[in-house]
Amino acid sequence: MQLFGATKWFIIQPFLGRSLVNGLLSGLIATVLLVGLLVYLDYALPELALQRDLFTFAALFGALIVFGMFISLLSTLTAMLRYLRLKVEDLY
Repeated sequence: MQLFGATKWFIIQPFLGRSLVNGLLSGLIATVLLVGLLVYLDYALPELALQRDLFTFAALFGALIVFGMFISLLSTLTAMLRYLRLKVEDLY
């Protein structure tokens, strides 16, 4: 795309969008697995009283999703900018 005059941000945009979706999905999967673990622990060890602290767990799950998206976005942006800084002659 650089050979045809596309700007760096025009090339990067689809990759960043996809990385946000991947980060969101990974955060949701991690959240579902943690909820499953917490439900099991609450059933197996009722003295932990995990049902009492639902607001903290909701904040933790929200932060998990946001950080998953942020890490995915940051790593994709870093890789794409490093790749696009190369000269066209160095690619082949």
